[in-house]
Amino acid sequence: MVEQICEPGETWCDTISNTMYRCNSSGTNATPIGYCVLDATIITISVEASRINLGSSTVVYGYLKKSNGAALANKYVTIRWGPSSDRDQYYESVVTDSFGKFQLTILPSIAQTYYLSAYYLGDAYQTSVTSVYIPLVVDYYEADVYVDTTISIILMDTNPHLGDSPVIMGALKDEYGAGFGSMPVSIYVKAPGASTFTKLKTVMTDASGNYSTAFLVSLAGTYQVYVAFAGTAPTSGYAFVGSENMTSVYMGW
Repeated sequence: MVEQICEPGETWCDTISNTMYRCNSSGTNATPIGYCVLDATIITISVEASRINLGSSTVVYGYLKKSNGAALANKYVTIRWGPSSDRDQYYESVVTDSFGKFQLTILPSIAQTYYLSAYYLGDAYQTSVTSVYIPLVVDYYEADVYVDTTISIILMDTNPHLGDSPVIMGALKDEYGAGFGSMPVSIYVKAPGASTFTKLKTVMTDASGNYSTAFLVSLAGTYQVYVAFAGTAPTSGYAFVGSENMTSVYMGW
């Protein structure tokens, strides 16, 4: 506090000390309220692991300092993160320690690339500042257990004629014999005289792992039918391995 006759509420700058003062209500002294010219602020941000698996956490940290390198302690820093479309989707404030360090442990809930930044609002002495954005890649789980699958294929009509629509059916099961429901099965047909398979359609298995579809017999000859399950991306520590099967039958009598 500086003893000085002044107008209540008046503010002025002492250029020698770079201090801004405000006169008190009695007009007899003044209180420093900040710098005339704010000090520049530096903020950095890092992440302990820039690539993690979904379900894992990582620590985001950084430092808040004056332009001369002195630490800024007990200051609130906001850490923000989100996908490219909304990089400030999530945010949380933390306080710097005596070294100007701040940190936050985050646990992403979606497998995607996040962009992280740190922001300091500033005060009467320091300028506001925002860090650069840094990426954090969150992958699906690495599978600890891989479960094999099998897929069967049956043609209900083993002697279809021209113009018939025989039914292709089968079941997708895991290595323990349990049906695998709500999974996509791709069905391909190689017609007589064709050199490649043509995708007929993709169907979903029912709750018991069964699938079925029909197709039109338009040519006489040997047809090859191929079915495939691509497997699943690892989740919750395990993944289902893909499987395939094929059969041939003469059609179009």
